[in-house]
Amino acid sequence: MECNDSANGMHGHYREALELFDQMKSGKVRPDEVTFTSILAACSHSGLVEEGLQVFSIMEEEYSIVPCEVHYNCIVDLLSRAGELTEAYNLVKSMPSTKSSAALPALLSGCRLYGGTEIGETIANQMIESELRNSGYCALVSSIFAGGGRWDEVAKIRALTKDIIMKNTAGYSLIELDKNCTRRE
Repeated sequence: MECNDSANGMHGHYREALELFDQMKSGKVRPDEVTFTSILAACSHSGLVEEGLQVFSIMEEEYSIVPCEVHYNCIVDLLSRAGELTEAYNLVKSMPSTKSSAALPALLSGCRLYGGTEIGETIANQMIESELRNSGYCALVSSIFAGGGRWDEVAKIRALTKDIIMKNTAGYSLIELDKNCTRRE
């Protein structure tokens, strides 16, 4: 059932994913962490805020599954996409660890979309302090500051982005050829 939940969610069939989840519960099939991740992601991508929050709460209450970072990321993404930036930020602050969290860029995206410059700046500073630096995050932060007309901050972020790009290690590829292979024509 988990694979079907996930597949339905990925292909835009969010209601079907929730229906499968209900069928699992009524059929006495115990959902696990992966099932909850699939359902929460489906709710997030479809804007089903109330349903996602309800699923998140029953996860621990009814099934004694302690939410992990992935579950929190889904809920922060859900709230951020819905413009519930303060609630999403409060959840980020209550998370067990945000050091490598995907919740931060999700919240930054919501800040850019809904004009949450103040929260965006706070998150940006946290990311910079905790060494979560990459050019994609910097682009989001720069966009937030630009939307607020804070051009001095945009210039600082762009300078930081150049510094990040300069420090990134170049990638490389390796290919091994088997001398025993023969060419077919």
